[in-house]
Amino acid sequence: LHLPAVSIYYHCYLSLTQPANDQHFRAFKNELLQHDYLFPPGELQDLYILAINFCTRRYNEGDLRFLQDQFDLYKIGFDKKYFLSGGMLSRFTYLNAATIGMKVRAYEWVENLITNYRPLLDPPFQESLYSFNMARLEYQKGNHGEALLLLQRAEYKETMLALAAKTLQMKIYYESEEYDLLESHLQAIKAFIRRKKIMGYHRDNYLNLLQFVHKLMDLNPMDKKERQMLRETIELAKPLAEKEWLLLQL
Repeated sequence: LHLPAVSIYYHCYLSLTQPANDQHFRAFKNELLQHDYLFPPGELQDLYILAINFCTRRYNEGDLRFLQDQFDLYKIGFDKKYFLSGGMLSRFTYLNAATIGMKVRAYEWVENLITNYRPLLDPPFQESLYSFNMARLEYQKGNHGEALLLLQRAEYKETMLALAAKTLQMKIYYESEEYDLLESHLQAIKAFIRRKKIMGYHRDNYLNLLQFVHKLMDLNPMDKKERQMLRETIELAKPLAEKEWLLLQL
């Protein structure tokens, strides 16, 4: 373990096989940042993604302590060009990095990322991913009108990206109290899920979301007991997209 290359892979392996033990991840991350010069770019990309995957797993389990670690890894990885392959950037890395940046409210960094790396995406995805990410950023800043305009600028050919864009539009309608538009939009999302034959986890995830948005719309805001019952139901629901957002509305 006195050899950094051995130690990094040792702690990486234990981080992924014993994810409940934070000590191994801390050693993995610290040594990776300290000794990255020992590895070629392709191998560094793999190691950074493995470290990010650990943070993602813990976040998905409800542990928010690793959110900043995840952002640190993305920030350093982009600064040092570790995420580029043949001068191109994966659209998934582009989306995920922007998502984490918004969660930690690093809005200036996110805007630079979205703009500067747009030309390095595969051409068929450049416009849709750029518009979607910028729309999310404007939504986070509270600029609902600008976010809606950005969502309408691109055609979302990928099913899951289209569904994510429709979900963002739904949130804007709800928060803007545009309930007539929201009602028709919810029906449109349900029809989209059926038409695209979205199955399994993703189908249940989004249908549950639509069901709870309807319940939010029907909720008597003065009835504390009813609101508490709905909160408990949302907290226990699985799978459920946008659980944090639903709870925030309550």
